[in-house]
Amino acid sequence: MTPTFELVVCITSSALFDCSESREVWKQHGIEAYKEHQRTRVTIPLKPGVGFPLVRSLLALNEVAGKGLVEVVLVSRKDSESAERVRRSIKHYNLRVT
Repeated sequence: MTPTFELVVCITSSALFDCSESREVWKQHGIEAYKEHQRTRVTIPLKPGVGFPLVRSLLALNEVAGKGLVEVVLVSRKDSESAERVRRSIKHYNLRVT
C-alpha cells in the first residue's frame, strides 16, 4: 500500500544544495566547462543549500511520527551530469527525497 502523505513539498536542487560554484563555472566558461566540472566532481557531495535545513526538519517529522506525514519531491531541469551528482548527494546525506 502506498503511503498517503499529509504534506507534499517540492524543492529545487539548487535550493537543496549549494550549486554556486558550478553556476559560476557555467557563467564564466560555458556549458561544456560546466558539464566537465560536474563529471569530474560527481563523487564529491554538494554542500547543503539554503533549503537543506528545512528539508531535513520536515523529513524528521516522519521519523518522530512513525509514519509518512511529509513527502519532499525534488524538481530539477539539470543535465545528466548534474543530476547524477545531485542523486549521489541525496544518498550521501541520507535524504528520503523523491
